[in-house]
Amino acid sequence: MKMHPLETLSVEGFAPFGTIIEHSFENPSGRDYQIVVSAPGPGWVIGILELSKNVAPFLERHLYSQESHEPLSGTSILIVSEPETPDDLRVFLLDKPVCLKEGVWHQAMAISDKAVIKVVENIDVSSENSQTREFPAGVRLTVGI
Repeated sequence: MKMHPLETLSVEGFAPFGTIIEHSFENPSGRDYQIVVSAPGPGWVIGILELSKNVAPFLERHLYSQESHEPLSGTSILIVSEPETPDDLRVFLLDKPVCLKEGVWHQAMAISDKAVIKVVENIDVSSENSQTREFPAGVRLTVGI
């Protein structure tokens, strides 16, 4: 069975999969706004996703839409792979907001009893824009004792 080490999110390490949502203001005024990631399309939706410990039913991807995952509570991980290599999984501790590139295979999973993440995605994540697949044979995703 192949081991998948838990990685710390970094700009370089996560670059093949998307953008870490960070901001910096050179001269903060107290009311600052910065666009970090934008995408064309008919509109975005914001959802709240509650995750249960050690539950990651499948991988999914959105062919024509980016998607953010933003931790709100609990502790979760983000399992990702590049579009062309879905069996080459990487696992990141989701301790910062990220935005996934179009086509990236992904799934989030709580490693605390429960975790909540905010998801911002294109309103069109229909079957024409999305795909799901089982995890590669031999992959077992559990964390903890």
